[in-house]
Amino acid sequence: MTTAIIITLVVIIAIFVLLKTKVHSGANSPKNNQHKIMVSINGGEYREAKSDDSEKDWRKKSQARERRMIRKRKIWAVLRYMVTYRYLMESSDFYSFKKNFSDHKFAKGTLRKLRPDDYSFDAAVRFCRMEYYYGTCDHQLTDDDVKFISNWQSNIIDTHDTLKNVLSAYKEHWDGVLASYVRPSARIKRLQYLVENLEEMMALPDIQEYPDIIQGIKELQKRYQSQLPTNPS
Repeated sequence: MTTAIIITLVVIIAIFVLLKTKVHSGANSPKNNQHKIMVSINGGEYREAKSDDSEKDWRKKSQARERRMIRKRKIWAVLRYMVTYRYLMESSDFYSFKKNFSDHKFAKGTLRKLRPDDYSFDAAVRFCRMEYYYGTCDHQLTDDDVKFISNWQSNIIDTHDTLKNVLSAYKEHWDGVLASYVRPSARIKRLQYLVENLEEMMALPDIQEYPDIIQGIKELQKRYQSQLPTNPS
């Protein structure tokens, strides 16, 4: 009887030791190996366990988020290049030409820095066409526009032709405005403004190397000057 009791106790003790050893080894296994982060809260210590797997997942998500941000930056850089080119081509005076030319140059420099891929250009073109379809953009991209955008690295703006277009747009715009005036006094004030404005435009550095542009401005200024009364009241 006593022998049986002793054997039973030995078996129970052996099982207990085995279970304890298994639990202890499992806690120190590589699968459960964790980084401990200790934070002091109100004088005490708070321990938070962060597993290797969680850290890897966080890094993957962070890298994926960064890739998305870079991709969006490239697409918006292409869009800015497209918009600044359009504004440059639609410049209606020499001041806006100067600003738009500078903006377009900066946009092209951004493309050189980011080096967008074909996906960026395709996404930008799709976006513009979708905006036009929904009526939130009044400019419909043509095949020539898309070709110009795609060849951004070799594109060269013909400054002389652009300035000729600016002078023509300026004349067309203000001739229409002058023809719309009913009150002679308002028309005279506008003519005086145009004569002074054209004088300032001739002093802009961007047009000094184009004598024919300066001559065209002088002729337009002279024409507006001739429409002023000799002794305006």
